[in-house]
Amino acid sequence: MDSICSWQEEGTSFQIHDRHRFEEMVLPNISGQTLYLSFTSVLNRYGFVSRMEELGYGSFYHPKFRRDGREQAGTIEYCRRQRGRRRTWI
Repeated sequence: MDSICSWQEEGTSFQIHDRHRFEEMVLPNISGQTLYLSFTSVLNRYGFVSRMEELGYGSFYHPKFRRDGREQAGTIEYCRRQRGRRRTWI
């Protein structure tokens, strides 16, 4: 599984290493999405940000999504868009 996706060393972000295998083997099991682009759109709507410039392509971060913090992951909320604004938090 680490060849497909893994936590970054610091445990505060994850990286998808093999986009095609991720679509085929992981996405069907974790979400209703089957396309990588749709999955990343959903991540964005939940407030995840890309760390591509720092850590490389396919790296994502959310302050409540950590390797050692499963209980916090359950508190991540969907961002609802409002007119005139890009994102607002619920």
